[in-house]
Amino acid sequence: KKFQFTLNPTLLYEYDSISRLSEYFSNLNVSQEHKSFVLLPTQKAFYSNQVFYPESPCNSLVKITFEKQLDSLLLQKSWDFLSRKHESLRLMFEMTDNGPEQSVADFSSVKIEYLKIENKTDSAELIYDIENKMLHRVYQLDRYPLYDLCYVEIGQSDSVLIFNAHHI
Repeated sequence: KKFQFTLNPTLLYEYDSISRLSEYFSNLNVSQEHKSFVLLPTQKAFYSNQVFYPESPCNSLVKITFEKQLDSLLLQKSWDFLSRKHESLRLMFEMTDNGPEQSVADFSSVKIEYLKIENKTDSAELIYDIENKMLHRVYQLDRYPLYDLCYVEIGQSDSVLIFNAHHI
């Protein structure tokens, strides 16, 4: 309704590739003034939870363990590429006269936190502490980013990448 066109599921068959579908959308002449969008019911529930109970954040954490160490410059470049490409990584939320709405922030590089644990035997407890701290982070929903990344080198050969994001 907001863009005054109907998205019919048959379009997925008529335009059978992402590039063809993208070309179709680019020819619609949709005004770019609509930069905010209403939230889905589930998103509204998470938003309300964060607003009314800020001391109880609802975050999701993913940890990837590597049996090698990664190139930090390449990791940052890769993350920047993903963040530039996927608008969902740049969402922000704010209260408007129409209720909570989401908008996409302009791209800006989010620096990955880099840590080093020298002694492998201490790593499990230290990684747990890092995860716990990240999981309890309270994000400001109206400010990008709504996630954190932490890369930890362990000893001489192992590493962990931890991604934590607000669940909304």
